[in-house]
Amino acid sequence: MTACLTQAVEGSTIPQFIAGVSQCFIDTYMETFKQPNAPAHDVVAVMYVTHPEFFTTKKARVEVETKGEFTTGMSVCDWKGRWNKSPNCEVLLTVDIEKFVKAYVSSISQLPNR
Repeated sequence: MTACLTQAVEGSTIPQFIAGVSQCFIDTYMETFKQPNAPAHDVVAVMYVTHPEFFTTKKARVEVETKGEFTTGMSVCDWKGRWNKSPNCEVLLTVDIEKFVKAYVSSISQLPNR
């Protein structure tokens, strides 16, 4: 999410609060890790369920590595099929960031003020 969410979100206190928290995360992540975008882990999962057309995906075998010296706990993907195991998940590869941000802003803007 690269847009300034606090300016984009219209609505009551709750949408503004969520936009502010999201923007703080974006700003902190970008300043700390010097990345042009910040991950939106939970939001991506929800957005994929509600708007799968925003994403490109690929079926792949993914396993959590539990025995390695350097990779313990990491998810490892067999992109080339070398493990001779069937794909067990759909891996998200790309997202249309403009559509993603627009849908996110629209969704949080519709939240009620309670």
